[in-house]
Amino acid sequence: MGEKINKFVIKLPTLEEIEQMKMDAYERAKQNKVNMSYWLPFIEDLGFNIPETIIIPLDRERFNWLRSDSYSSVAINEFTEFLKSEIQKHNFDTNRKLFIKSGIFSNKFNFRTCKVDDIDRIGKQFLELYYASMIFGADNTAELVVREFIESEESKGKIYEGMPLNTEFRVFYDFDNFEVMGIFNYWDTEVMFNHLSGKDLLVFKEKYKEIEEDYEKSKELVLEEVSTKLKYCKLKGKWSIDFMKAYDKLYLIDMALAEQSYYYNKLLKVSENNVNS
Repeated sequence: MGEKINKFVIKLPTLEEIEQMKMDAYERAKQNKVNMSYWLPFIEDLGFNIPETIIIPLDRERFNWLRSDSYSSVAINEFTEFLKSEIQKHNFDTNRKLFIKSGIFSNKFNFRTCKVDDIDRIGKQFLELYYASMIFGADNTAELVVREFIESEESKGKIYEGMPLNTEFRVFYDFDNFEVMGIFNYWDTEVMFNHLSGKDLLVFKEKYKEIEEDYEKSKELVLEEVSTKLKYCKLKGKWSIDFMKAYDKLYLIDMALAEQSYYYNKLLKVSENNVNS
C-alpha cells in the first residue's frame, strides 16, 4: 500500500480582507503610544529644552504607499511637495539643517538619512528612513516628525555616517510613582566596543573616555531636572527618556516605553541583584 499523503490547503485572503488588514494596520499605527504625537504633549510645557518640532500626520493612502514598493521618481517628488507644503503651514524655518524621524524611529545609525541639509530631498530621505524602519522591524507609525537640528561641539568626532558623538543619557522613569528607575550612558563603552567596527570603532576608542567623564560629571544634573520637572507630568507607565548634551545645554530628545528600550533588561538585572543582595 502506498503512503498516505496529507494535503494542506492554503487559503489566500480575499481583496476585501487585504484591504481590511491595511485599514487595521493604519489605525494601529495612529494609536501607537510610542508616537511622538502621543507623548510630546505631556512634557512639552514642563520646562525642558526640546528641539523645535512639527508633526505631520500621514493619511492612509500615503501610509500604504510608504509600505509598498511603488517608489517611482514621480511618486517621490509628489511626496516631497506634500511634505514641504505641510511644513510651510507651520511657518517652520527650513533654511537650516533639519532632523527627521518617523513618529517612533529615527534611523540615526545611518545618519545621512535623518539629517536634512536640502529641503528638496526630504521626501526621498524620509522614504529611506521609513523603509529602514520596516527592515529593522520597528512598530508602524503614520506620522513624520521634522525638528530643528541641534548644533553641537564636534570635538568628540562622528560615527554612523556623520552623527556627532554628543554625550547622551537614557533615564528610565516610572510616571505612576514619579520615580527615577535608573540612568545609563547612552554610549555605554562595553556595548559600543561590541557593536561598532571599522572607522566608527576607531573614532569611539579615541573619544570614549571623554564621553564617560562628561556623563559622570553631568548625570546628577540630568536626574535633578527629571525629578524636578516630571513630578507634574500626567503621563502614565514606565518610559525611557533620552537627553543630549550640546554646548553645556541639555535637550530632551526622545522617549519610548521602557520595555521596548535598550538597557531596560540591564536595569531589571541591577534591580534584581539589589533585592537579592
